[in-house]
Amino acid sequence: MHESGMIRRLLEVANAEAARRGAALAGIDVRLGVLAGGTQEHLREHFEIELGRLGMGPVELRIRTEPDYPGGVELTGVELRGGDATGDDATGGDATGGDATGDVLTDRS
Repeated sequence: MHESGMIRRLLEVANAEAARRGAALAGIDVRLGVLAGGTQEHLREHFEIELGRLGMGPVELRIRTEPDYPGGVELTGVELRGGDATGDDATGGDATGGDATGDVLTDRS
């Protein structure tokens, strides 16, 4: 399934940032653009499935829909617990494997 692969990639990027900072992943912020091809509910459903498949604990998914954004699903923030959860820019990349533009670490500890 396309959604499962996309969510898996999103979680890989977010987990890599958490590991780099010695922290635990607590939440992810994404925005849905015109090319997302699905609803927030559909994305949340696949997110929960992937969390279970990967044996991960609870991770909050915050979705912002922007129909004027000419992209698909973009990782815009990573919330961490513990470790070096400072407000620096994240370096992971978006859920589609693109560059790190727009990926911002959100410190909510």
